[in-house]
Amino acid sequence: MNILSLFLLCALLWGLSYQIFASTLYSSYNNRLRSVITYVENNADADDLARCLRTGERSEKYEALQRFLNGLVDDMELEY
Repeated sequence: MNILSLFLLCALLWGLSYQIFASTLYSSYNNRLRSVITYVENNADADDLARCLRTGERSEKYEALQRFLNGLVDDMELEY
């Protein structure tokens, strides 16, 4: 094997490794976000949130949801 062949083989292996790493990373990130969305969808009180928007006042349910979401952002190191 000459030097060029060895270089091309290394470049190919690096490219494949990067592709696998990136795919796994994005898949994991999407699964974490899907879990957050599912939780919020199932546990947020839409009527209470609508009332908070209408009145401009925060309810205890809103505050609890906000604390939970802030904790998730911090714990999971989510970027938004």
